[in-house]
Amino acid sequence: MNNIELKNLKDTLDAILHELTRLYAWWKTFKELFYKSPARYDFLMEVSSSTFAIFEDVLTDSVLITLAKLCDSVKSCGKENLCLEQICIIINNEDEQLSRKLAARLSTIREYCDSVITHRKRRLAHFDYRTHVEPEVLPRVSVRNIDSALRELEQFVHDAAGRLKNCTIAFEPDTWLNETDKFIERLKQAMRYEELRKEGRIDTSDIQQSKFFKV
Repeated sequence: MNNIELKNLKDTLDAILHELTRLYAWWKTFKELFYKSPARYDFLMEVSSSTFAIFEDVLTDSVLITLAKLCDSVKSCGKENLCLEQICIIINNEDEQLSRKLAARLSTIREYCDSVITHRKRRLAHFDYRTHVEPEVLPRVSVRNIDSALRELEQFVHDAAGRLKNCTIAFEPDTWLNETDKFIERLKQAMRYEELRKEGRIDTSDIQQSKFFKV
């Protein structure tokens, strides 16, 4: 690859990695909050069912629409898209074998995301009339399929980054910090405080002593 093509590949990978960082963070948070165990899910609904229902919807839809966008074709409506297919095309100019390998992996990702793409087209990117007025059951999006798509995505990025000699692409989502457990622990403490208050073991005005009382 010449310097211009290398820069194009690195710039495109960097832009995709920015989106992947958010995607993996959203998905990891979603699973830690809502998919770890029935007991945890029930606990969150006990804390505030309406608030956590909103969190669940927002996290889910953010993951779905980002995955679907990454699976886009290179152009739509005459405009270029930031997507995985862009990487395949850039690399194809110098390494057809790797480009075919990446294209096959992208095909697998799209298969895992088939129901995701349907949701994007019918429910997320725009409000499909029939879907909303004459409710149709959209295909179920499974956690297993999203997990599989993300594993393929991670390998896709590592394979593509292999073309960048002397350049480092840091993409190790398993090592990223996630503070969901810390958040859950704080909620547990708050709920225990409420239990003690109801039992009369804590003065009801005690909360006013907290520096966070007026937030």
